[in-house]
Amino acid sequence: MKKLIICRHSHAESSHEKGDFYRRLDEHGIEMAKEMGVRLKQRDIAPGMVISSPAARALKTAEVITSALGFNTDEIITDACLYEQDICGVVSLVKNCGGDAECVMLFGHVPSVRILAAMLSGSSEQHTPTCSVTALEFDGECWEEALAQTGNLSFRELL
Repeated sequence: MKKLIICRHSHAESSHEKGDFYRRLDEHGIEMAKEMGVRLKQRDIAPGMVISSPAARALKTAEVITSALGFNTDEIITDACLYEQDICGVVSLVKNCGGDAECVMLFGHVPSVRILAAMLSGSSEQHTPTCSVTALEFDGECWEEALAQTGNLSFRELL
């Protein structure tokens, strides 16, 4: 069984002088990400692969949460399709890069994280506040096989 954990970035500063891409987590956002890391650790989430938007707020969220899970943050993969809201690109990325990982975590932005979770689960779009997590489970030996079907909602975690 494959597990896909879809995460929205944590609370960030409202603007940055260089633009949206560079917005960083604020203090509240750091605390939220730490709390989510604790909650996911309690659920025994152990990602084999982590893919994040390269935007500052998403990447920092990925680093804080996955470090709480014992994941080596130097191994986080970044891909612009998560920032650019390219849902087909994200699905293709997981299919092609997921490898043998039983659990893949994605860190991105709205609306794509909300749309992706709805599309892959066959459910309606849900409210997706900052630092929210949607976990989907799929049958299948490989990611291509798994993502060719509708996943089952394992859990949603909101702060």
